Amino acid sequence: MRLFPFGAKKAEYRPDPAILHAPELASLEKRFMQQLNSRPNIPVWEVADGLLTDIEHLFSGAICSILKLSGDQTLLHYSAPNLPKEYITAINGGKTGPQEGSCGTAVFFNRTIIVPDISLDVLWDNYKDAALSFGFRSCWSVPIRYSSGNIFGTFGIYHRHVNMPSDDMIATIERLANFIGLVIENREMIDDLRLSTERYDLSSKATHDMIWDWDLQKNEIFRNEMGLRNIYGFAANEPIRLIDDWVDRIHPEDRQQVKQEIDAIHLGKEASRFEVEYRFLRGDDKYVYIFDRGYIMRDHQGNAIRVIGAAQDITDRVNGQQLLRDSEERYRSLFHSNPISMWIYDVETLRFIEVNQMAVRHYGYTSSEFSAMTIHDIRPSSKEEQRHIQRMLDKDEERAYLQGKWQHRKKNGELIYVELLSHKLNYKGREAMLVLANDVTQNILLQDQLMEERTNRQTEIVKATIAVQEKERNEIGHELHDNVNQILTSAKLYFECVGLYDDRKEEYRTTGIGLILEAIEEIRRLSKSMAPPRLHDIGLIKSIEDLLENLVNVSNMHIEFSHEEIREETIDDGLKLTIYRIVQEQITNVVKHADATRLVIRIGQEGNELLFTIHDNGQGYDPVTRGKGIGLSNIINRSALHHGKVEIISAPGEGFTLSIRFQLG
Repeated sequence: MRLFPFGAKKAEYRPDPAILHAPELASLEKRFMQQLNSRPNIPVWEVADGLLTDIEHLFSGAICSILKLSGDQTLLHYSAPNLPKEYITAINGGKTGPQEGSCGTAVFFNRTIIVPDISLDVLWDNYKDAALSFGFRSCWSVPIRYSSGNIFGTFGIYHRHVNMPSDDMIATIERLANFIGLVIENREMIDDLRLSTERYDLSSKATHDMIWDWDLQKNEIFRNEMGLRNIYGFAANEPIRLIDDWVDRIHPEDRQQVKQEIDAIHLGKEASRFEVEYRFLRGDDKYVYIFDRGYIMRDHQGNAIRVIGAAQDITDRVNGQQLLRDSEERYRSLFHSNPISMWIYDVETLRFIEVNQMAVRHYGYTSSEFSAMTIHDIRPSSKEEQRHIQRMLDKDEERAYLQGKWQHRKKNGELIYVELLSHKLNYKGREAMLVLANDVTQNILLQDQLMEERTNRQTEIVKATIAVQEKERNEIGHELHDNVNQILTSAKLYFECVGLYDDRKEEYRTTGIGLILEAIEEIRRLSKSMAPPRLHDIGLIKSIEDLLENLVNVSNMHIEFSHEEIREETIDDGLKLTIYRIVQEQITNVVKHADATRLVIRIGQEGNELLFTIHDNGQGYDPVTRGKGIGLSNIINRSALHHGKVEIISAPGEGFTLSIRFQLG
């Protein structure tokens, strides 16, 4: 439902030309989404300013703005590249309500508000003087909504004359509001993802653990750089990237146990976790004790395909346990200065006897508050779980040892996951348990996030692959329909005439055969252009020369190809194929669109860089106004796969230059 407040008579309104811009509107949306995809890091405010500027170019005399709804239900300036700054200041922070201008009212009623004459409409009583002083006479406003239906803000269009939109124009501005909401929501999601990635990087640097990812199909392990250096003592992952090289550095006395745990990953179908302790020979030839744990990822058949985990250097903890057995005094010093939360509790009453300073800081309770509590107060577990723990303690009257993951509650109510290492001891004549509690909440969250990011990345790869396949199918279809099909149709007509005109049947037969041979040659040419080049056999330079030779046979263009100091052995096959496809794509663009008489291709190698340039003297175009077509988008995307830096220089009537710089090695 749309609300049309009463204003000037309809005869006073200017006719609305918006319907004439429907094709341009669709082109704007398509072009803008292509630009966003090619610039994933563009700030969201720049996105909004650019979009509003393009919309204003479509509708002459329109001045657009976007207001964002704040938490206190006021409307704040978000984007308005061509509104006067003084006017923006005057309306910024406006309220929402049934008579709060076009935008405030649109949010209040959650529907389109059309005010054709600000000077006569009661909705503008609070803002009329400001609007009229800047020459604004009409204002239309449409709520901008997220995909969830929640209101982001409003899209407003001002005119300096009285203006009543047609139904087509109303549909157009509502479509634009939906598109703006889609764009803003998309950029906010990208910003959230980028922030999440930055948090992951910072968390990896802050944690004392080493995050690792084991690809079982390749039998390779990736490890984060800081953890690798701090825990394993290696500056680079390469010496222990392969699983066998890593196993070889495990202490001989622990190696068999680790191999058994690895075998259990492959043989089992249900196990979801990997845990093991071992001694490891660091890069500086010192042994450290490592506690390793991971989450096992399996395919739908139950086969293990990946393990994501964290390794912790527990050398200090192991040595600390030995010191506890050797001397109570040593134990107390270690206990109170340990960077891991520790406490001692009475086995019979479950009350805390002592806690260290890290536990006080981490859990938020004072030492006095801890002394009045039991372990039940920080462990929100069931009674059955507590009985299970007690049965484990009762198995050995002299000595008991517990290890595992549990959930604890801090004083502020926050639930965390901790890894507990517990040891039974006699403390001041009482049976007690010494507990070391390591907070692993962040590690678990990071593992889940890493899995989600990998899933999303794989989805994007699948989408890109499908898009390329569809493009190639369309190209083949056009070639067959527009060329081969026409030739074969002509051949059919000639053969049909053979029996009708005896005096010319040989002429018709010969012509028909010639057309069939021409169709065969076209199909052969099409097959050759779609088939991968024989780069491995004849090399990149020779493949490009063959491609240009075919172009010379069908074109009157003057073609120059130079290649300076190219060492093809330094270029991997994937980059060679990318360069070949870019040449093929750009030649197609030149032939179809440039109307050029000269084509120059240069490939040069300078140190560790490969420089690649294609120039034509054709009609060129303005990259700012026309954007990038599908062909150029494909070139840019192919270059990005090999971290290529693309530069485009063109202007109407001044030809077109495409330059790409690749890093080798």
